[in-house]
Amino acid sequence: MFADLDWTTPANKASLEGHWRVMLGMVAGAVLTTVLLHDLYPNTFWFMKIWAGVAIGFAVGTVVITGWQLHNKERRQRTSGRLLCTLIFGFGLFTTVSLLDVVPDLASQEAKLRSVRAWDARDIVSLAVELEDHSTLWIDAPSVISDFVTCTQQATLFYPGHEGSLSEIQITVHLSNEQFETFPARIPEHHQFDVSLKFRGYSQLLRDSASQCPGLAHGAGLAVTRFISRSGRTSHD
Repeated sequence: MFADLDWTTPANKASLEGHWRVMLGMVAGAVLTTVLLHDLYPNTFWFMKIWAGVAIGFAVGTVVITGWQLHNKERRQRTSGRLLCTLIFGFGLFTTVSLLDVVPDLASQEAKLRSVRAWDARDIVSLAVELEDHSTLWIDAPSVISDFVTCTQQATLFYPGHEGSLSEIQITVHLSNEQFETFPARIPEHHQFDVSLKFRGYSQLLRDSASQCPGLAHGAGLAVTRFISRSGRTSHD
């Protein structure tokens, strides 16, 4: 079967007319894979879902549709073997990267976001906020913890790029089951009313407003002002 293919025409010279089934399979595969990734990880970065969806979909679509393309003997003679090899091996490489790196990262981001959104104020015993001067603010006031949970329940994944920080702190959440989670946190310079919690190189943004989350930070130098005024307990390392 493969001996019947056209092995003389370079991949970049192959005609679209003779390979439209392959192109159709690639597009269909990319669309279906991207939709599947979005359904599985709806809150993650759209660009990475499209990147992985296109890479995986192009490779799988090419392999699947090649059977249809080569089913007819006359079509085999007009099918560029070099083009098929280029598509399968080229996008196969991107598929490997997607399956080993990109997709697991998407899964991790979605899982962490859901776990943070699932926090309940009754599950949190206290919060420890390490400030820039290395002092630690201990928070156990139910009203402040409730404000914090209100914000975590509305958290979104945050991809800051090269955005700097107005203030950097560390927040440790102590849970009722005697476990705890620690997040390096910061006030992004273009989101001065929000707190960004970092994990595995990614972040979750806790959006704050006076009406919805009055317990959280407001601006550089004031990142924990409300926490301090309402809890009143700090210690120095």
